Amino acid sequence: MTRSALDDVVKVPIHLGSVKISGIAASSGRPGEMMTVITRYAGTSDNYTFHRIASGIVDVLAQNSSDRALGSRVEGASFALAVIKADESAQLYLDNTDVVMSARIKRDVKAGEALYLQDISDIISIDFPNVEIASEDQVIVLFRERFRHALYVNLGRNFDRGDMTSSLGRLLRYMRYTEAYAVQSNPELFDILIARGWFPFIEINHQEFAHIFGALDDETELDKVELSTVEAFTASRVEAMLERWLRQPAFRRREAVLRVGVEAFLAGSAIAAIKTLITEIEGVLQDAHIEAKGLSAKTRDLVEFATSNAIARAGASDTLSLPPEFQRYLMLNIFESFDPLGTDRAARHSVSHGSAPPEAYTMRRALQVLLTLDQISFLI
Repeated sequence: MTRSALDDVVKVPIHLGSVKISGIAASSGRPGEMMTVITRYAGTSDNYTFHRIASGIVDVLAQNSSDRALGSRVEGASFALAVIKADESAQLYLDNTDVVMSARIKRDVKAGEALYLQDISDIISIDFPNVEIASEDQVIVLFRERFRHALYVNLGRNFDRGDMTSSLGRLLRYMRYTEAYAVQSNPELFDILIARGWFPFIEINHQEFAHIFGALDDETELDKVELSTVEAFTASRVEAMLERWLRQPAFRRREAVLRVGVEAFLAGSAIAAIKTLITEIEGVLQDAHIEAKGLSAKTRDLVEFATSNAIARAGASDTLSLPPEFQRYLMLNIFESFDPLGTDRAARHSVSHGSAPPEAYTMRRALQVLLTLDQISFLI
């Protein structure tokens, strides 16, 4: 059997009997009572309602199959896609159709080249390009990411493919980048992170940030993790970041200064790196604002501009760059209010006014300044 013929066999869906489902009860009810019915749902197994809804959906699919093990097969699949047509006939795909993820990447890649988790800057959408879905069809998608599951359901006979693909992309982001969204949803934890100078920066938003997040409540362990994180930024990695920055005019105008700061970091000179680079953050934002708006702006307005620009580009505020949260990080950490009596942090104003103490100039802080510039390169 040829490869193409085998693919055709593998991708044949499971045909189910007449699947009759109009919605999901949001609560218990009695005959004659008014109740709320869910016709669209998107959630993960982190939510307690997920398990009840997902179990009910799987039961409905299993009841319409002669395969007694279908329920277990659906639960164990990496991707399960059910399409219920207008005549109530249904097709079920269990890991046997193409799944395409749209993502933004950090570096140049060639067609056919392998991509890794650290190459992805954001996950935008997930689609099934070989499955035809009409506007009147009902759609159920159940998928897993390691030990967690996600469910998308549209039973309203008003299917919108764009809604499905973006919803699935959002669900995968939440599950794959658990620590980043855990910080987002916990203000107290986020304050601790900001005070230490960290953020779920895109460049470290995989294993490195997970290690920082896991060590937040252990000062000794956190010191070790921070040291290993700094050591992970080799010359090739930092130079790749610089190349990414220089693709944008707001960074390219400052190439000579940025290169001096990067070289200082690679040489292990925290003072020179911070002194050179931290004041360039506002300059980059200012140039980007002038390019877009034709005029300059104050610091707070520059930060708000970067945030709104990132949200507009992504079409959402909960992408991996976390624009609203990064705005808060910039204002509370990088651009914290200047105190003439001094501060213990090497921030934009304390550095430029000479009030940051010598012990604030650490390699950890130098890396955070580099990562802040890098994050901005994804926003503007």
